[in-house]
Amino acid sequence: MADPVTSGINAITIGSGKDKKEIYTATKVVPTTDAKGNPTYVMEVVQYDNAKGEGGKVIGTRNGDKITYNDNAGDDVKSADARKSINKQSKQQAASTEKDLVTNSADSRAFENVCKK
Repeated sequence: MADPVTSGINAITIGSGKDKKEIYTATKVVPTTDAKGNPTYVMEVVQYDNAKGEGGKVIGTRNGDKITYNDNAGDDVKSADARKSINKQSKQQAASTEKDLVTNSADSRAFENVCKK
């Protein structure tokens, strides 16, 4: 099984007016196996303090089109608009890792099942 792959870091503009700011995220894809030994992937959304990738923390786990946020997700990502933007960006980020992870048809099917639902 391949090593985990993290996408590039991207800025996302959230909020409006005086509350408008940029947050920085990447998506880390971890190859693993399910209980039956079949390939699958865990996709973690990582938020950074800046574009350099400092202070990274996992704020949620994505499965298809859904991100389940954890307690690390700060107030800045709690609005519906912010989450919609993060979800869209994370889906693109996850897709960008596919070439580094998928080596056969079983991997491809597993990746499609988790990433592209």
